[in-house]
Amino acid sequence: MPRTAPTSDFWNRLTALPGYSGLTQTAIAKKASRVTGEKIGQSGVQKWKAGTALPSLAKVQDLAKDAGVSIEYFFPTGIPKEPHDKQLDELIEVWQYLGADARNYILGAVKLERAMQFTGDNNKRSAYQRDLVRLTESQQRYTDSILERKK
Repeated sequence: MPRTAPTSDFWNRLTALPGYSGLTQTAIAKKASRVTGEKIGQSGVQKWKAGTALPSLAKVQDLAKDAGVSIEYFFPTGIPKEPHDKQLDELIEVWQYLGADARNYILGAVKLERAMQFTGDNNKRSAYQRDLVRLTESQQRYTDSILERKK
């Protein structure tokens, strides 16, 4: 008789919810992608099941909202803090010193990176193209302002 691998508490709680109970990993990946607005592959869902990775807190919040439960449902012993990497810590530290153009440029780049996940959706593709134009304009203003200061 083959042994079944143990499943994570997160997975057990997710698959106990109406709307997720009885779904295959592929179906859960598709549903989670639709609910969160981000592409979630079957390999990611496999990691959730095995407990080797968890979705981001933002994704868990979206899943909880879809299922009509609080985020605490998934974490009865407390919500884990997501670790910050060194680059994020550095960005947070210098953010207050950035001008509006630099902030807009950075935010634009982040939005574009995220929008690239939605290139299959025509509405998202249009938003991506608008953001690309805005980012290019913002980058040009930022570059111009730096050049102006150097004169």
